[in-house]
Amino acid sequence: MSTRDLWALAVVALVIVAGCTRRLPSPEGYDSLEARDVLVTALDAWKRRDLKSLVSRAPPIRFVDDDERAGLQLADYAFGDKAATDLGRFEGFDVNLTLKNRQGETITRAASYQVSLDPLAVLRSDP
Repeated sequence: MSTRDLWALAVVALVIVAGCTRRLPSPEGYDSLEARDVLVTALDAWKRRDLKSLVSRAPPIRFVDDDERAGLQLADYAFGDKAATDLGRFEGFDVNLTLKNRQGETITRAASYQVSLDPLAVLRSDP
């Protein structure tokens, strides 16, 4: 095998290894993609009316939302403008909520959620 062939093989190997590596967390150690997944899990549980499933997970997810505590049901949600996947540890995910009250009336609200990854927690943090 020639030197040129060895170099070509080394380059191909590096490309393969680079493509198979996991995305590194941000410099501050916060994985905003993982945080978004945790938020989606929590909101989906609220939407299904199954918040108890969050507590039984390993590890459990703590979910705090004043509208949920007030008895409003989540009908739907959509991520807002600030739902980027490169948020920092103390930045909130913007979410547009469609809620239903006990009388069945629809309420729409803009919300912001902060997500902790250790321990897992989703906290509503509207301004």
